Amino acid sequence: MCLKGDDPPPGECPRSEDQCSLERAESAIFAGMPVLPHDLQILPATAGEYSHLLHWILSADSGPANEDPLVWELLDRHRRGLVSLDLLLQAVSMGKIVGTAWGQVLPGRIGIIWPVRLAAGIAPQAGVELLQSIDKSFDRQGVVLPVSVIDTETTDAMALHRNLLEIVGYEPQTRLQIMSKAIASQIQQPAGPLHFLSDVDCPFLAGILEQTEVESGDIPEIQGIRSGSDILATFEQEAEDSPRAWYVVRHEGNPVGCLLLASNLLSESCSIQYMGLLPGFRARGWGRLLVDHAEHWGRGQNARCLRLMVDSRNQRATRLYNKCGLQIDHEQQFWMRAADVRGT
Repeated sequence: MCLKGDDPPPGECPRSEDQCSLERAESAIFAGMPVLPHDLQILPATAGEYSHLLHWILSADSGPANEDPLVWELLDRHRRGLVSLDLLLQAVSMGKIVGTAWGQVLPGRIGIIWPVRLAAGIAPQAGVELLQSIDKSFDRQGVVLPVSVIDTETTDAMALHRNLLEIVGYEPQTRLQIMSKAIASQIQQPAGPLHFLSDVDCPFLAGILEQTEVESGDIPEIQGIRSGSDILATFEQEAEDSPRAWYVVRHEGNPVGCLLLASNLLSESCSIQYMGLLPGFRARGWGRLLVDHAEHWGRGQNARCLRLMVDSRNQRATRLYNKCGLQIDHEQQFWMRAADVRGT
């Protein structure tokens, strides 16, 4: 343990202040809790454990997966090479699984940390070791944006996950609002001064996307970490087996923004993956035209619902979406490594 005023043992280098802060945080959180099992091992999950561990992560229920539709959808996507389970990990002690965590690596150099789960009576340090294993693997695989997006519920399980994230160096940055509206059964083709061109190459679209990020108000902490091509690669994987439409938006022949759409046939919904206008073309009422176009495209895909996600701090965008009829369904917390945060 490293406390202020302590001298390091002979032959050891002095600990940094960051190391001391980490150890003090662990000491405060873990005081009076069970001791870490001496034989604890962090191992990759076996294929036979996939359904059990995914069910535990998704539901906080360590029992059998039974007919959990989300689990079977993930397993189906894994079998088709669309979801990686390489970093689905298990903590094992005395031959039993006592914890699990999943770091999902996506195209575009982003890694998603799903909630850590531990069995009753297991020391939280086991969760720290799971997260540290995932973080090291993220670094080895070239992930530049490791994040965790978690529900705002106040259960003990989610409180544990938040504590563990803090210990390994993650911080909450903002709340993301998931918004939706019902799509009308009859929608006229939107009219206006904008043209939506879908026949564009990805490098050009990526360049437009990067320009629309400037002063957009959506999670400024991550802007500049990934390129436009990285972002498109992530969105492409998310909609790999679904219809999608990606547009460069033009006005009088000039590019002024972009709109990325995807539909989910199972949920009968259409998602605005991304929309943005270049800084010089904002505050003209054109944002509503982008949402109208998304709704019209979704209706053509037989979608019943339009969905999107927005940074809760982006009041300009949330006012627009409210005017377009979208309402908040729920919120999630967005966490990222403190060391990765960019300018705000």
